[in-house]
Amino acid sequence: MEKKTSRFPNKLLVIGIVLFLSGGLLLLRTTGYLPGPEALWPLVLLLFGITLLYMVFIKGASEKYIFPGMFLTLTGITFLLISTVLPVGKLERIWPVFMCIAGLSLIPYGLKKRKNARIALIVPGVGIVILSLVFLLFSLDLVDAEFLHFATRWWPALFMAGGAAMVAAYIAKGGTDRK
Repeated sequence: MEKKTSRFPNKLLVIGIVLFLSGGLLLLRTTGYLPGPEALWPLVLLLFGITLLYMVFIKGASEKYIFPGMFLTLTGITFLLISTVLPVGKLERIWPVFMCIAGLSLIPYGLKKRKNARIALIVPGVGIVILSLVFLLFSLDLVDAEFLHFATRWWPALFMAGGAAMVAAYIAKGGTDRK
């Protein structure tokens, strides 16, 4: 007997995501964090990004859509938070979050690649995330020192991070310098 293929596979996944996002929006509205429909414009970015990720990971579309999908999804979430939960004057304090979005977007894209391309995308992605988190500590005044004082004292840690990345790349290649 031939197995009948569904016209719309993965219904549970799609319905689950829609229900989760709808519940989150309704919760923001009922708790007073969502001022009105004008604050929902980031949903366009968010839904487009989720659609791209769905097409890649579930439908098997080209991996070239992972980075834009991640970027649009994370940017949509960030702008949704800015337009609902975060006060208006806080944007200049959270600018490193946008760097973090770019770094986080590179990581799953790199995971879909092979060998050297994987390392060439994941290592910078992780580096950007770490750097953005350091900048965020200073931007939010969680560190009492000035950034210049911190940078002049801790810059050798960059050599350590670079060395650790090289060792990780060596191990990921199977313990050989050959291609």
